[in-house]
Amino acid sequence: MTNPSSPILKAQCTGIGATLTLGDNNPLTYIYKNAYVAKSGTTGWSTVSLFGPGLISNAWFPRSATAMVSMTDSELAGTSHYVGYICRYSGEWKCGCRDTACTQSYWMVQGFKR
Repeated sequence: MTNPSSPILKAQCTGIGATLTLGDNNPLTYIYKNAYVAKSGTTGWSTVSLFGPGLISNAWFPRSATAMVSMTDSELAGTSHYVGYICRYSGEWKCGCRDTACTQSYWMVQGFKR
């Protein structure tokens, strides 16, 4: 979907949690309005509402989206993960591609820790 040297999912740990950034600022990239986080030491995924420029059709942010997730020191010390659903139009819609053929849609995952 994008150049591998340009990550489309990023996480930056802060003193009180993590800032999640999805997208690449491409005008043909769209990010689903919710991401999901699995914090270190917990079971299951929690919904995270994203924010960004102009929600379209009550579901998609164009270009990029961000969220701040509150986390404890122990959660930040271990490896946590988040997933996002990101699509790009390039003659046809490609969403969360695992390979260059992009024959199936996938949620994209990013691991992070302090």
